[in-house]
Amino acid sequence: MFDSLITSVSGFTANANTVGDTTFVLFHSPTGATIAPGTVTLGTLRYKIAEDAPLCTPLALTLNAVEIGDSLGVALPASAIDGEIQAGIPGDLNLDRRVSILDVIKLVRILLAKESEPDSTTCAFFIADFDGNDDLDILDVVGQINRILHIAKPIPSATPTTALIQLGAAQIGVSGGLVVPVELQSDGLVAGLQATVRFDPSAVSVGTPQLTGSAAGLSLDATVHDGTLRLVVFGTQPGQ
Repeated sequence: MFDSLITSVSGFTANANTVGDTTFVLFHSPTGATIAPGTVTLGTLRYKIAEDAPLCTPLALTLNAVEIGDSLGVALPASAIDGEIQAGIPGDLNLDRRVSILDVIKLVRILLAKESEPDSTTCAFFIADFDGNDDLDILDVVGQINRILHIAKPIPSATPTTALIQLGAAQIGVSGGLVVPVELQSDGLVAGLQATVRFDPSAVSVGTPQLTGSAAGLSLDATVHDGTLRLVVFGTQPGQ
């Protein structure tokens, strides 16, 4: 359903009126302003999506009866390209209209390469990209969890948080194998971590990672495949 129209060109006004399923749009300049040659965004059409509208399904927008004139009222050659809208809720990967632990599990599986990452041009990618930074990472998982727990996004401090992660000296484990500590140094609170470790599978066999120390209360998931260990760590309790 059409909601509003916002003009983007200086000196021009924008008006719209909806009759049935058709929105009539008019851009004009009451002062005689003109638009220079080139590609210009005339304005923005805003729509409200019905609660029962299908998610991640193209909703067609068809342009009809397009007319463009110069300052003398002479028609200019014009053509139109139709468009579409796709709707979704950020973080709702399974499209059940809510963000839940099921969506967290699905996104973690994508980060661990247990499931294929959606193409960056698709609706599925934009829904998975919770924070809208054009990348799927642990920050999106943290955003999902905050939404589930109704935790407001904290205001960033004036001093950015820095973190250093490194591999410590190997130790002999209780089972006789080598244990390699993954050490994290941070000057701020950490809610999530994502890492990829590559190794020579012909020389090393990697077991299951474990959380220790202050990280023991967090959740960990990992996968090992073809010489690559992928892991994600995230908190699921407020303040943890």
